Amino acid sequence: MRRLRLGLLGYVVTAAAVALAVVPVSEPAGAGAHDAPGVQRILVVGDSAADSLTPYLRQAAAPLGIEVFSAAIPGCGVIDGVTVDATGSPFIDLIYDTGVCPGVAPRLQVEKVAEHEPDLVIWLSGWETWPNRILDGRMVEFGTIEGNLAIAGAVDRAVQRLTAAGGHVVMLPLAPNAFPNEYANPVDPEDTVAKQKLAGLMRSYGRHHTDTTSVVDLADLLCPGGPPCPDEVAPGIRPRPVDGYHFEGPGATWLAERILDLALAPAPAYALSLTLPVPCTNAGIGDPPPRDPGHCP
Repeated sequence: MRRLRLGLLGYVVTAAAVALAVVPVSEPAGAGAHDAPGVQRILVVGDSAADSLTPYLRQAAAPLGIEVFSAAIPGCGVIDGVTVDATGSPFIDLIYDTGVCPGVAPRLQVEKVAEHEPDLVIWLSGWETWPNRILDGRMVEFGTIEGNLAIAGAVDRAVQRLTAAGGHVVMLPLAPNAFPNEYANPVDPEDTVAKQKLAGLMRSYGRHHTDTTSVVDLADLLCPGGPPCPDEVAPGIRPRPVDGYHFEGPGATWLAERILDLALAPAPAYALSLTLPVPCTNAGIGDPPPRDPGHCP
């Protein structure tokens, strides 16, 4: 199985304890650190990575007078459709049955947007990189031009849901998994490339939809030298220490503060990718197919 899922049971068991024991690395940024007076409420959407980061974002936002809510669902991405195996069956393991996600995730997003009317929505999920997905009744493959165009429609639908109350979406493309980690989970090269492709898609979408969407590339914070991504991004700062995917401990506090610094900036910049190049089948959402096969948009 290509996707890293080891260690998620440990994450689920400890998530509640983490939420109650967030340890700061440095003093939280003061209210004057951000020129975003209109941001009062943030909604976090995504999978278990988003769920693991939410308590740290909440702690970092509190001194700024910003409330943080969550519509994250472990095992479910942000977009609709069903993640399936090569036979077209929903992915099921000890924790997740992705077949339930289309009936749960979009509905929860709509409910939380209506309830909280967030000014900012933070999007953090790795499930969009899953190889096969049923969208609009047909199976599409992530990373191909045809598949990416189909996923573009799902992304648009998600952004429309998330901005229904007038908020702005900040996409956080995941960095490749960190290694070493406490569970000794190895880094899958295919998973690394998939995360790079997803980052490219999100950057392209952000360029074409600046009125609703910005992008903060986590690879620039967690993996600035490109993969393999280290577990320690600065002395003593390990944002993903346990399984290389989920966020925990003082390093997660550090990361949450950096994310808010960027997400709340007056005009969030599109981070340049420092990761390895990917094949031209990774055409960006909104980009036309490359005229030159050797050139990726």
